[in-house]
Amino acid sequence: MLREFPKILSHALARRLILWTILFSGSIALVISVIQLVHEYRDDIQEVEERFAQIERSHLPGIVEGVWVSDRKQLLLMLEGISRLRDFSYAEVRADGEVLAAAGDRERVARMTRRWPLSYDYRGRRQVIGELVVLADLETTRARSVERAVFIVAANLAKTALVALFMFLLVHRLITRHLESFARHVGQASFETLNTPVVLERKPPQKPDELDMVVVAYNNMRENLAETYNRVRPLSQAVEQSPVSIFITDTEARIQYVNRHFTRVTGYRPDEVLGRNPRMFNSGQTPPSVFGDMWRTIAGGGIWSGRLYNKKKDGTLYWEDTVIAGITDEHGRIANYVAVKEDISARVEAERRIHELNESLECRVAERTAELERANKELQAFSSTVSHDLRAPLRAINGYSRLLLENEATSLSADGKGLLDRVVANSNKLGTLIEEILEYSRAGQKPLDRAPVDLGKLARAVAEELAGQHPAARVEVASLPLVEGDATMLHQILANLIGNALKFSASRPEPRVEVGCRREEGKEVFFVRDNGAGFDMRYAGRLFGMFQRLHSEKEFPGTGVGLAIVKRLIERHGGRIWAESAPDSGATFHFTLPPPGSAA
Repeated sequence: MLREFPKILSHALARRLILWTILFSGSIALVISVIQLVHEYRDDIQEVEERFAQIERSHLPGIVEGVWVSDRKQLLLMLEGISRLRDFSYAEVRADGEVLAAAGDRERVARMTRRWPLSYDYRGRRQVIGELVVLADLETTRARSVERAVFIVAANLAKTALVALFMFLLVHRLITRHLESFARHVGQASFETLNTPVVLERKPPQKPDELDMVVVAYNNMRENLAETYNRVRPLSQAVEQSPVSIFITDTEARIQYVNRHFTRVTGYRPDEVLGRNPRMFNSGQTPPSVFGDMWRTIAGGGIWSGRLYNKKKDGTLYWEDTVIAGITDEHGRIANYVAVKEDISARVEAERRIHELNESLECRVAERTAELERANKELQAFSSTVSHDLRAPLRAINGYSRLLLENEATSLSADGKGLLDRVVANSNKLGTLIEEILEYSRAGQKPLDRAPVDLGKLARAVAEELAGQHPAARVEVASLPLVEGDATMLHQILANLIGNALKFSASRPEPRVEVGCRREEGKEVFFVRDNGAGFDMRYAGRLFGMFQRLHSEKEFPGTGVGLAIVKRLIERHGGRIWAESAPDSGATFHFTLPPPGSAA
């Protein structure tokens, strides 16, 4: 430790400790020394007074006797004895104005003088025969006091210095060296080193002292800071690395923080904008009323959002989608403002183009609407033509053919009868096809009469209607929920699907059709399943097209329009239909319909 003493003295706290210890101890020692010296000086004076009293008691009678008998030798001996007393310098006897005897040094400066009249009783009368004068020299007394003062002050200074040094070394060992180590640790502390605790380089005391309390408090603070830092760090990094521009201002709108994206967007470095007002980004093309509304909103504690047309460092103008809000302190007062901005120039340009496209699209939609209206009118005219102009000749062909077969059967050859039978059959088929084409057209034009429909009850009714055509088949209808739709159209959907299932399973030894429902992804999915011929899923895309058939007419007669009608009616209800199958393994048709109370 002594080798490190010069280094220790270089510490300001060490120097102040020694200085104040010396000043305080020296002052106390000086006051005590002065009090002690004064007390001892008074004792010395008291001793002089006592010697004066002793002279009066012991010497004065002998001197009176010597004067009375005029024994100068005796007087001289007695006066010399007095002058040799400690602190006495001179003594004389005077009679009738003359010095009878004297001893000592009269020239020395005296500080105390005593005079005793010499009186003698002669024949009952007391006569004054002379005077004794004694001078006490206080220079010796003061000299002794000075010597004692020098010794006491020197001793006290040495003691003070030694005590100060001891106190300093003791305090350094017990306190300041640990404070120095603690200061080095704190000086090197950072958020990355918060996990390193402070440990005092000493033997732990039996009972924790104030230093331990400081270290424990610091380590607790360090742990709290580390926990807070670990909690805040992701937020800080999120703000710094955010894909949108973020800056924070004080209440006077002076910028205090900007993140990286702000620099990338505007081109300004942080040191170029910190302390400045965001007005520096104003392009001059944003109406002042926008800024007025913004400040009124955020100053009142609200959140302002809107678009600003600002200017970058290089002068480029750009659009920003901006949200600004106040940040309050623990007292609820606004302390800062935070602005979150996103460069939406590309979006604004895209919106402009979309607006232009929408305007042109509206024109095209109007044109297409007009074309569709014309096409619908033409389709209605075609339907009317088919309904009246085609079906009437077709009925005539069919009727006349039947009359020929009935009335002229005897005159017709077998080939003629066969040809007429084929005419009747094909005219019937053509009539059915025309009817289904008209039905498909009506499926897209007839308005929907929406109402809650018990689909299970409707499916059982359809099964009963078709039971006579397929007596060997078994149709199982599970409990089905209510749906919302047009009862007539839903009847046609079930009739077509159940009818198809019965037709394609009719060749099975035990034809079976199942109508059921399951819940899938929060929606009711209905299905019609059969154990019939099935189909190859490679051709499923053709299944719901007009006049599309996956089997020959000889195997399963039909027009190929029924499933197209089903698909159109289900889509008009807001649902969808799809199928799953495999050859000779039956088929399952799935479809969805809206529940009661839902929008179409």
